[in-house]
Amino acid sequence: MDFTALLALKRKGFWTELTSEIEDFINNHSGIDLMPLYEQVIKGSDHCFNRLRWAQLINSIAASIPDPVAFLGSIRQSFSEVEREKEADAFDLITLCLAQNLQITNQGSLPRTEAEEQLFAQGEAVHLEGRELADRLVDEVKTRIESTFGIANATLYVNLNEPVEEPVSAMLHLVLAEKAQLVNDYQSFYTHMMQYLSRTPLAKIKEEKKIDIATNLCLAAIVCPDMYGFGELVSHPILASLEGKPNAWLVEFVKIFDEGNITQYNEFTSKYSVQLQSIPTLLNALSIILTKIRVMVFVSYVFSLSSNKLTIPFATIAQITQIPIPHVEILVLQTFGSKLLKGSIDQISEVVVIDDIKPRQLSFFHVESLEKKVATWGETVQDSLSFLQVQIDQTHSSLPTI
Repeated sequence: MDFTALLALKRKGFWTELTSEIEDFINNHSGIDLMPLYEQVIKGSDHCFNRLRWAQLINSIAASIPDPVAFLGSIRQSFSEVEREKEADAFDLITLCLAQNLQITNQGSLPRTEAEEQLFAQGEAVHLEGRELADRLVDEVKTRIESTFGIANATLYVNLNEPVEEPVSAMLHLVLAEKAQLVNDYQSFYTHMMQYLSRTPLAKIKEEKKIDIATNLCLAAIVCPDMYGFGELVSHPILASLEGKPNAWLVEFVKIFDEGNITQYNEFTSKYSVQLQSIPTLLNALSIILTKIRVMVFVSYVFSLSSNKLTIPFATIAQITQIPIPHVEILVLQTFGSKLLKGSIDQISEVVVIDDIKPRQLSFFHVESLEKKVATWGETVQDSLSFLQVQIDQTHSSLPTI
């Protein structure tokens, strides 16, 4: 690797330009060991760089080498106590990248401090390794973020289509999402991954990573028993990364859930039966998937109704969800239990009365449906006004003249 141009910028002290050139160099040299870049260009001048961008460079270099844990551990140890406070963002980003690698490999540890060494020798402390150490590091960063900026900073969504770049909190949510994925916690994975995307411009994510994220978000949305917010995912630009790819069918599958179309569901599962059976995550959750599509069919049907038609016979629900009438009450209770709808069941008359629909982010499909409902309402109002005008004119004409 030729670092002549980079070293020239370093000698001149053009640190901002050098940082940008190093970033371009890393992007253009994927798949190779970048440790020589650190040794020859960055090392020894670490404090001359913008520290947050420097930490991002370090993390990119760590991803290219055989033992990222040892490298990141030594970088983290190089921070003094004062630097850990003054340069908290850089320190936290390095810490989170270290935790990410510890999670992946479940191997590695950090050198014990002198105080820890004494406690360990006395049998009063356990030396953490692998994922246990990763958990402790993540908790430290999370606590620091929440105490400094408030809990909302770690949990609040921002505009998904125009994310605000927040490298530290984005990395925190990415690490938490990957941890959830390791234990098949689909709800937590989905929540933290969407938070990560809300803080990371898609242009900053590598194409293969975007494909992986989009695939796993689709799977999580489909199989998570308590996840019904398909509109949020369907509207997210991350799904565009699957266009023309082998897993593009997953996007269509998610859209079917969002629309709540049982006919399309049956046609789709027949057409893509081989693909569905090839993914264990889906294969092991068939009963959950079937329940979810039926719930979404019911919710979408209610959403399509006008406000004066919210008393629904059991027979209608059985017909639209394709289940026997004796199973309707269980389905309705599941829907009420998920807080998607509020209402009551009249078992004697065999009808369901809907009082309220839970607010949720609407996809373009449901926005169009809502637009049609508003247009129909407008026509009804206009007809009522016309009728009233006729009645007024007739009444006026029948009044005796004085």
